[in-house]
Amino acid sequence: MFPVVRVLIFLLLAAAIVCFGLYLVTRQPRYFRIGAVIVKWTVIAGLVFFGVLIVERLVEGRGPAAADAPGAPVVPASGASS
Repeated sequence: MFPVVRVLIFLLLAAAIVCFGLYLVTRQPRYFRIGAVIVKWTVIAGLVFFGVLIVERLVEGRGPAAADAPGAPVVPASGASS
């Protein structure tokens, strides 16, 4: 699923670049508006995507506080001699 989302975000950004390029060539403001709307919704979709990743990580217990949880495995620091 995640590779599909990444490809969709890339395609949306490419479409916005094409719209801005068309605006530069034709000077028609509708292309600029379309490009701006595409960028706005792409950013919103990206924030939602990363929000879902963060919530998923917190729910699964892999967040930053998970290492301090009781029963968490002790991982030796790198470079520590045994």
